Amino acid sequence: ESQLTAGGGGGNPTSRTKADILYKVHKADARLIRSTLEVNGLSSTDAHDWRILWMSGSVKPYQFDTLNEFQKINHFPSSNEITRKDRLCHNILEMQQRFGTDAFDIVP
Repeated sequence: ESQLTAGGGGGNPTSRTKADILYKVHKADARLIRSTLEVNGLSSTDAHDWRILWMSGSVKPYQFDTLNEFQKINHFPSSNEITRKDRLCHNILEMQQRFGTDAFDIVP
């Protein structure tokens, strides 16, 4: 396992292996995100010792109060527009209609 110097799951954020990095998904149907993180060696947790928090909605100000230095929050509202295949396809087709297929020729 590769060593990371910038943090791990919980406790002391130094000298953690990739497998020690924990993530949490909150109020989101993020199967693609979960799969991507797990394929890359991260593990899910329900505790507060996560390093990455994926949220589908906006972050409330009080949620920043309890963050540790090594914790990061994804705070992109409506991120399901790019993480769900059906929504991603819909959005690409919409952009192709709006800007042309030359600008959005990204679908295999």
